Amino acid sequence: MSLLLGLPSGLQSGPSGGSALATRERVWKSGGPDDGSVQCLGNGKLIAYEKGPDIFQIFGPPYVAPTALSILLEASAPLEARSTREPGAAIWHHAIFEDAKQSGELLDFVDSQSPMLVRRIRNDIPLRFHIHYAEGTEVVQNGDRYAPKGAAGGMLLEVPTGRPIFMNYLTQVPEWYQLVWTGKVKMEQSSPTDTVLTVEAGESTLAVMSGEEYPDIVRDTETMLTSGVNPLLDITRAHWKEFTQARTDFGPRIKANVPDRGHLLQTVDDVAVLLAAQQSSGGGVLAGHNYHWFGIRDQNGVGRTMLYLGEPQQARAIYDFYWSIWQRYQVLHNGEGMEPNMFFHVHENDGVEIPGYLILGAFEIVASTHDDDYLKQIFPMLEWAWEVQKKNLVLDMLPFDGDETYVAGGLLPRSALNDGSAEATLLFLESGKKLVNWAEQHHKWPAARVAAARGVLSEVRRNYRKNFWRDGRLITNNPERAAAAPMPQFRHGVCERCQAEKELKHLTWNERSSNGRYLCPRHFAMGPYTVAPVKVYALASVSLTPFYLHSDMFQKEELAALVRKLAKDFIETGSFQGADAPLVPGKIVGYDIGMLLYALTELHDPLAAPVYRKALQFADPTGAWAEYYIDGVPHLTRCRPWESAINLEAVLHYAEQAGGQ
Repeated sequence: MSLLLGLPSGLQSGPSGGSALATRERVWKSGGPDDGSVQCLGNGKLIAYEKGPDIFQIFGPPYVAPTALSILLEASAPLEARSTREPGAAIWHHAIFEDAKQSGELLDFVDSQSPMLVRRIRNDIPLRFHIHYAEGTEVVQNGDRYAPKGAAGGMLLEVPTGRPIFMNYLTQVPEWYQLVWTGKVKMEQSSPTDTVLTVEAGESTLAVMSGEEYPDIVRDTETMLTSGVNPLLDITRAHWKEFTQARTDFGPRIKANVPDRGHLLQTVDDVAVLLAAQQSSGGGVLAGHNYHWFGIRDQNGVGRTMLYLGEPQQARAIYDFYWSIWQRYQVLHNGEGMEPNMFFHVHENDGVEIPGYLILGAFEIVASTHDDDYLKQIFPMLEWAWEVQKKNLVLDMLPFDGDETYVAGGLLPRSALNDGSAEATLLFLESGKKLVNWAEQHHKWPAARVAAARGVLSEVRRNYRKNFWRDGRLITNNPERAAAAPMPQFRHGVCERCQAEKELKHLTWNERSSNGRYLCPRHFAMGPYTVAPVKVYALASVSLTPFYLHSDMFQKEELAALVRKLAKDFIETGSFQGADAPLVPGKIVGYDIGMLLYALTELHDPLAAPVYRKALQFADPTGAWAEYYIDGVPHLTRCRPWESAINLEAVLHYAEQAGGQ
């Protein structure tokens, strides 16, 4: 029996039939240790996250849903899996080795037309798969129903309402997942939440079907069993081939003299597929496998890179998603769910930062598509984004959004949230400038409103350097705003004591204590908590933002010395401290890598070359970047759309310029 399936010839090359892409290999060993890198398979309705051959999350539709089940490979003897992705497609092959001899192969894909995950198994030795589902899931053994269609067994998982999606956000409707298998498979119910499938040597299939309605699941299950796997695989390959060939082919654009050119082109393909697999049918892109919801800030970096990749329809779908929500609720928050599990992920100061990103992203779409009519359509949402920011101005500064990555990651203390934010204020300026100019040019605002808006922007700009430029450096926060601002008694978000003591379970209402700390009701009742120190920070992320936003607030050379220092630190250690040591030594946010490279490229600095090479090295064996790094080691969420998108844009931006030098 031939275990290797091989790749169809049409998927061996790049988007336009260019040079063949290199193939990454992600290695998993049953005895560990594992590098933790994550693969993603999805079609906008059903999504699965894998670590090698282990499928540790399956959920949807919709993408905003709790993990329904996992399927993990068990090993009585040491096994190794070498996982590779078909070029241009979210189709994964896992070659299984026992004692250095290949003894099987798994092929995984999510059907392009229906919410169905399919695993084809070819093996010379028995393999065991451990299926786990949440407590409270009702298991119906219904394999006999599908036996006439060729099933060797099956079971239906009925997931009740009220399951947690993320923190304390719960499902609103029940869900069903049908598992069905063919071949020589023995099922053993090992506990109320666990089933073990033993797959004997030969060829077998394991599939998971879901759907918005139960009748759809029954029909899809019968269709899969009747047609077999190959027709579904062919259709899915054709879908991904069409997607890949439609995007920009960077082969001709990246000159042969660019270092690591093959690695770069492979990473383009990796990230493009990563983003597509995590984009829901509604348009929103998941924040990652730890966050089954959609964050506005994340969408901006993702959408901007989609435009760079030549995918305007995918980028616009993000805005279609937010426009539909805004029309219904007349508000947007830090993050949102998706019908039927709609919720708002409400953080502190949601009226800043994210509305700026929302406006910028809309103008990026117009710059790429030249579709002013689309901007006219969504203009009411952009007006709201302008006004909601404006009302938060104090001393011409905006505060921090409570879920800003360096706040959530512990690089800036939550006690500084109402300080002036250099980043949020700069976003207000850059996005506001575009909005006001467009509103005037298209006669959307009367002259008096345009003049008033320009006056606000002028004052914020005039005072920006006074507020955020200290001793030749861009500071992150200015405590003068918090001292002058009327501090609210209540705010919704993270309890400062819960976070400090690592007790955070969910977002809730917090009340300002007598010494200025925002505490949840439980900690508020416990009495005084330590006073937060007042300190000025100068984090690297913020110092690099002006380059990414193409802001003219500073001359490039004003920030060049700091950028070069960060680059030298990064080249030497894989991390950097910024102008101040962070609260977590050696920790950076994942997109700092791309921000740094983008700044160096804009400066035409020679250090861009080694930072470019190191940035590519930071991409893991699946071609993705992580949410954070500590001393160069990936931390928290892997396979992240936001960080992967920004870092990919940066390496492409450098490579396209380097080829002309």
